[in-house]
Amino acid sequence: MKVAIHSGRFHSDEAFALATLKMLGPVDYVRTRDESVMQSCDMRVDVGRKYNPVTNDFDHHQPEGAGKRENGIPYDAFGLIWKEYGAKVCDSKEVAIMVDKRLVQVMDAIDSGFDLFEQKVDGVRPFGIDKAVDDLMPSWKSNPSPEQIDKAFESAIILASQVLENVINRARDRVDADNYVRNAIKNAADERLIILDQYAPWEEVVVKEAPNALFVVLPAWPSPEDDWALKAISVKLGSYENRKKLPANWAGKINSELAEVTGVKDAKFCHASRFLAIAKSKEGCLQLAELALK
Repeated sequence: MKVAIHSGRFHSDEAFALATLKMLGPVDYVRTRDESVMQSCDMRVDVGRKYNPVTNDFDHHQPEGAGKRENGIPYDAFGLIWKEYGAKVCDSKEVAIMVDKRLVQVMDAIDSGFDLFEQKVDGVRPFGIDKAVDDLMPSWKSNPSPEQIDKAFESAIILASQVLENVINRARDRVDADNYVRNAIKNAADERLIILDQYAPWEEVVVKEAPNALFVVLPAWPSPEDDWALKAISVKLGSYENRKKLPANWAGKINSELAEVTGVKDAKFCHASRFLAIAKSKEGCLQLAELALK
């Protein structure tokens, strides 16, 4: 497949769009704004001022744009390509949706000027993958030639491909984790305590889908020892406020101090903020959980 991409300054949306297409098979691309060259290509991405998947046109620069998601985030080149091919790339619609939420929508929002972040410190903004791609562009002081910019764009595609592959792989694993955690919630003997026999990312599912859960017990991963963790559940994602804190007299205590105050022989540690406690065994961690629930 031969793909037309606009020449000149490059951005993350076309780099990630090409990275997506390369996952489907061999892709050659030409950086151009020449109409005749564009029309000689099999596909036009982020150039051509037209969006029509039937004719392989995936641009968003036309006055009417290329549509918006229900949440208001406009579709840019990456999003348009992902909407068309994401499920095929991931071999899963569920994984593709997760990648869209975690990466694609963020890139589209940034490229289209849709502000996702509240700036709390003047002059300080989040440095995301979009900025990393931007910084591959040669400095204006070097007065780069078109060939130098094209070479830098190759580096941008490589970076985008590495990031996208990792996000897809983690999304696949996350889908498995979500299903595992949901099953643990369903089978919990006490809805206030979720027990995971193996480590899995749990916060999002538990916070959203287990409103009565207060604590989670699970292996303390990654850990050089086979410790177990008792974790308090946040009132909402990203919050440091917990639905219920661990007991106040545990705060900051370690080893024999914590064992003495709890009566749990293998208790090792309780964070001063009372959201995390560690024991050497699952049995010890469950004993801590029983005490914390009282």
